[in-house]
Amino acid sequence: MKILKFLGATFMAGLLLAACGGGSTLTGPTGGTTGGATAVAKLTVRTSPASIASDGSTTAAISAVALDANNNLVSGAKVTFTASAGGIAIVSNTTDASGTATATLSANSAAVGTVITVTATSGSATGNITVAVVAIQQTLTLGTDLPQIPSDGSKVANIAALLLDANNNALPGTTVHFSATSGVLTVTQAVTDANGLAKATLNAGTDPTDRTITVTAGAGSASATLPVVVSGTTLTLAGPTTLVQGNTGAFTVVLTNSSGRGISNATVAVS
Repeated sequence: MKILKFLGATFMAGLLLAACGGGSTLTGPTGGTTGGATAVAKLTVRTSPASIASDGSTTAAISAVALDANNNLVSGAKVTFTASAGGIAIVSNTTDASGTATATLSANSAAVGTVITVTATSGSATGNITVAVVAIQQTLTLGTDLPQIPSDGSKVANIAALLLDANNNALPGTTVHFSATSGVLTVTQAVTDANGLAKATLNAGTDPTDRTITVTAGAGSASATLPVVVSGTTLTLAGPTTLVQGNTGAFTVVLTNSSGRGISNATVAVS
C-alpha cells in the first residue's frame, strides 16, 4: 500500500511539473528574423534604347535592379541616379517588388558623340551604363482618313504622324507637336507609340466658311504639313432674272452650311 501511494505521488508531481512548463516542450517560437532592410550587394543597370538624340527628341529609360548577396531581388531599397552629362529625371528611386528603380535620361545640351555614363547607387553598391548621344535623321509623315471635312463640324478627321529614323525604323517615345491654321485640333496621343505613331483629330469648329486648313506636326528637326479641306457651305441668290428699266427687284441671299442649316450673322457682299 505504501508503495502504491509513493507511485501515485510521483505521478501527480509529474503532472504538476508539466502544467508549470517543465520538461523539453516549448510553447513559443525558437527564434525570428532581425529588423531592417536587406542590404543591396549588387546593382544591375540597363538602358533602352542605347542611344538618344542630340536634339532632345528622344530619351532613354534607365532601370537599376537591386540584388542581395545571394542574388535575390531586393525591394524597398533607395537608389540614387547620376549622369556624367545630359539630364537625369527620377521616375522611382525606391525599388519595387521586382527590385527595380527607374529614371529617364535626355541629352539636354550634350553634343553629338558624347558618351554619357549613368551611375546608380544604393548603400555601398553601385552600377553603371553608358548611353551615346547621336544625330538622328528623322522623317515625319502626316496622314488622315478624311481629307475633306464638312463645314458644320459634324465630322472629325483623324490625323496620324508617323516618325521614322534614317533606317525607316519606327521611333517610339518621342513627343510630336501639332498645330492647325484654323478649326479645332485635339491632340489625342502626343507621344509616339511602338509603331512610331502620334495622333490628333480635327474638325471645322464654329467657322462654317469653305477653306483649307493646314495641319503641321514637328518632332525635333523633322516636320510635315497636311492640308484638310472644309467644304459644304453654299450661297444661294434668288430674284427676278429680268427687270424693266426704272423698276426694282427684290433678291434673297441664303447662306447654309454643309447640313443645309442657315448661317446667321455672316456678312455677304453683293455687287
